[in-house]
Amino acid sequence: MRILICLTVTIGVAAAEDFKTPEAVARTVFKALKQDDFKLMSATLTAEEDITWLLEGGPQEALSQERAERIRKDFQEAGGPKGVAEAMLKGMSKRFRKARNESAKNFDWTEAEFDSCKGVQKVEDGVTVTRLAVWVKTKKGLYRFRIRLAKYARGWGCLQVEYRGPELSAEVKPVAKRVFEALKRNDFDHLTILLLAGKDLEWLVEVIEKHGKSDEKGAEEAAYEAAGIRKAIEEVGMEKLIAGGRELVQKKFARARELAARRFDWTKAEFGGVDEEESEFTQKKGHTGADIHFRIKVEGTYYGFRMKECRRFPRGWILLEGNLDFRGFVQRSGG
Repeated sequence: MRILICLTVTIGVAAAEDFKTPEAVARTVFKALKQDDFKLMSATLTAEEDITWLLEGGPQEALSQERAERIRKDFQEAGGPKGVAEAMLKGMSKRFRKARNESAKNFDWTEAEFDSCKGVQKVEDGVTVTRLAVWVKTKKGLYRFRIRLAKYARGWGCLQVEYRGPELSAEVKPVAKRVFEALKRNDFDHLTILLLAGKDLEWLVEVIEKHGKSDEKGAEEAAYEAAGIRKAIEEVGMEKLIAGGRELVQKKFARARELAARRFDWTKAEFGGVDEEESEFTQKKGHTGADIHFRIKVEGTYYGFRMKECRRFPRGWILLEGNLDFRGFVQRSGG
């Protein structure tokens, strides 16, 4: 059901002759967003013939007969090619409007320029799908969008558009690189500067409490969280609490390194950069968090790591709760 769910809920494509490459589609979507005109990207959207191609064309050859029949049945229950195409048009229109409105709060579209794009491809139910990170250049800096594409009989087309916020890599690359260095050398102490200290926890409590006072809707939740942290400090003690957090991070560090070592030789590993397409900032109670994904390159193959729920403190980014995970194979060079 994987590709079917994507097609009937989040994507839909009718690629025109002009869309021979993912970048061509990305530039068309950018133009539509800049001019705030959804119709400009209409040629990239679902058409009945594309749904028919999905049901009867090339992708079916890559599937088992049982799987192909299941997909055809589900599409027919969704209204057939026409019904699915109409549903995709409505869904894409809503996503376009959301991406345009959210991004317009952060920068002036009249000053925006297309900067670059980079994607990762995979095959789902016989269809080649690309997740594309697109950067838009403004006077305030770079901003990111996520575009999902699929390759159909007529070429590439847009499946989904999503605003992802300001560029992360410039700010979080030093954090990701330091974690990589520690993993490669198997030197956990190299991460000490990224671990929570008592003054960080005290600052966090104060920020959460201050946020609760300024946010009427979130006041109760903020007060509950702050009280929980203060209670833990009182009952466990600051020193033991910080030591416990360090122990959690160390266990996750060791586990991530061990799992990765089963797949490649750490002595041959190189830092492969921050994965902008997967990484994102998250707004917490009065402060900023981030899920940071980065890659390691080993002899032409990229492997992924994730640092979930990092937080930005006055002294820099901190790893919380030991959320460091090895994500496995990502792609090969040029993939």
